[in-house]
Amino acid sequence: MSKKIKDRKALSLVMLAMALALGGCTNSTNMTASAEKSAVTVFKAPKLRPYTVDVVAPMYASSEQFTKAEVKQAANLVADWQIRHQEAFLNSPFVNYQGLERYSFGGWLMGTMAIGMAEWGQVPDNEKYLNFIRQEAEKFNWQVESRIYHADDYIIGHLYLELYQQDKQARYLAPLKKRLDYIHANWLTVNKESTESCVQLLADCHERWTWIDALFMGGPVWANMAKTTGDNKYLEFAEHEYWASFDKFWDEEESLLFRDSRFITARDVDGKKVFWNRGNGWVFASLVRMLDALPEGHASREKYIARFKSMAKRIAELQEKDGSWHPSLLNPELFNMPESSGAGFFTYAMAWGVNNGVLEKEKYQAVIERSWANLTENIYADGRLGYVQASAFDPRPVHKEDTDVYGVGSFLLAASEVYLLAE
Repeated sequence: MSKKIKDRKALSLVMLAMALALGGCTNSTNMTASAEKSAVTVFKAPKLRPYTVDVVAPMYASSEQFTKAEVKQAANLVADWQIRHQEAFLNSPFVNYQGLERYSFGGWLMGTMAIGMAEWGQVPDNEKYLNFIRQEAEKFNWQVESRIYHADDYIIGHLYLELYQQDKQARYLAPLKKRLDYIHANWLTVNKESTESCVQLLADCHERWTWIDALFMGGPVWANMAKTTGDNKYLEFAEHEYWASFDKFWDEEESLLFRDSRFITARDVDGKKVFWNRGNGWVFASLVRMLDALPEGHASREKYIARFKSMAKRIAELQEKDGSWHPSLLNPELFNMPESSGAGFFTYAMAWGVNNGVLEKEKYQAVIERSWANLTENIYADGRLGYVQASAFDPRPVHKEDTDVYGVGSFLLAASEVYLLAE
């Protein structure tokens, strides 16, 4: 056995151990790579997940046609699967490594799903999806989660602000506004260097946006609160914190971002920089949502656009021939399989760019179509989206049967923009 193969196996074992320790991975049943290539896949789900049913499901018969009807059919299938399984997720006893309820409605997993569901619900004749997510917010009483400064715990504000634009109900924003006002009044300036505290994943590390996922979780909430209320203090906060994190983790040479400070000098077993698929997906999608919230003619708008275009170019270059992106962007063979949640964010952002005249259609249309085709190939016939990497902070193995609610969210975000682009 070559040293490289041994190193790869050792790395995979380390990552598996870390994932199990953090509660971000499935059991050994799910960690066995499947060589299944037929139309039917047998899925024996892990017992700690809410989708714990044994299913024998064929894959969705996706079409090669890039039409609105085909996009709607695929996305409705995925959205309907989520609705059918919503209570199972919410009632799951599974917790994350911090001991918090994994599937609380206000957390980042459900929050991401809710954002995608809300966007998909605004496509013509999709009112039932918007109504569903409005009802879920109502049941949660428009609250935010408990950790005051942690961006994951107010990601649900994306949804509340979106629904406020629809319904103009002040109660939708009351707890969120109270939280943001408190954070602004007690603005922290510590921990941005993400040194020992973040290496050990201590709680105070996350009091500011010291990991790039937070640019999606938090930035657009603040920017949209400014847009909604007209109070510029929220945008002032968003801009300061967004660029402090973005610029720290940005790699000018690769036009990608390191997930957090631990990865800036880290290299994988092949000596390559580690750029996580979904992590960069969070950032790419955050640029879209920041640009949507910024006032026209805003002084820093061109900076957002420049970074967006730079990321779009690099991400398009890294797309695999089958239309996918693998968990490690610069080393796709390290974990040689597609990953759906990052691909959903990439597709969403590129399609938005074309739809809004920021990206050239002739350069990106084919990239988007290939990506969408690959994503739909990862849908089971019952609507379950496969190849969604378990919650983590780095590239890891992902398998066909792996799914989670944030994958649904990124897929529906992609669908909402791809629908506009399709014929």
